[in-house]
Amino acid sequence: MKASRNLIMLLIDNEAGRRFWSKLGWEFRTDIALYSFINGGGPNA
Repeated sequence: MKASRNLIMLLIDNEAGRRFWSKLGWEFRTDIALYSFINGGGPNA
């Protein structure tokens, strides 16, 4: 079975990453939002 949709996440200020994925044909999305909840002591918990 082949995946019909894949998503990647980049930090918004990662311009090099955005250029890289755009050159490979990936499309920047403005119609979705990402939320996160940190339930721990550190920012990467």
